[in-house]
Amino acid sequence: PLALQQAVARAISGGPVYVTDEPDKTNPEIIRKLSFSDGKLPRPDIPALPTEDVLMRDPYNEHVALKAFTHVSVLGVGTYGIIGVFNITKDGVRISAGISPRDARLNEDKYVVYEYFSEMMKVMDSDEVLNVYLEPVATKLFILAPLKDWLVPIGLNDIFVMPKAIERAIIFNDEAIIVLRDIGTLVLYTEEEAIEVEGGNIISKEPLKVKCTSHIIRIFRRGK
Repeated sequence: PLALQQAVARAISGGPVYVTDEPDKTNPEIIRKLSFSDGKLPRPDIPALPTEDVLMRDPYNEHVALKAFTHVSVLGVGTYGIIGVFNITKDGVRISAGISPRDARLNEDKYVVYEYFSEMMKVMDSDEVLNVYLEPVATKLFILAPLKDWLVPIGLNDIFVMPKAIERAIIFNDEAIIVLRDIGTLVLYTEEEAIEVEGGNIISKEPLKVKCTSHIIRIFRRGK
């Protein structure tokens, strides 16, 4: 039951990843999300750090969430925040937590916030707080992408550290070019309804997801 918590914690830690499962008890779907298809680890820019609000708390003995953040820099977009939120309390009860761009020490005015497992996506101001609930041993993983243009790439949902799959992004007025490190399913944010894609196929619009067939994705804005 703790496999997902352990995997997410190690993915955002910035350190090496090891597996200690007993033979035939490994969940391959979790393991695959820890690395690119070539086996390389999508390591964030800095080691994960506890958020300030839990720094002097005891998430195991208290009914508070363990929260840790890290950063990923993407050329052409900026610095992304990643926040892992874990219910590790020994009492096995439901707990609440607040999530904010400030938790990850981010400096832009607005962010697109995407929760990996529920696929919830919303725009938040830098000082805004999102309240969430976690069931016993539950985990939530938030990707915070700076909102500066009409299109914001979140990353590939094939890995936990989603934005690390983006090599660079070039955003023009009516076109965006996304260069990827791997091929998979690209999650993006835009309020534009009329868009076209080269290098992949749109498989969902809420949230916007593109099944990529190339490492270079071109997205055209047709509504203007």
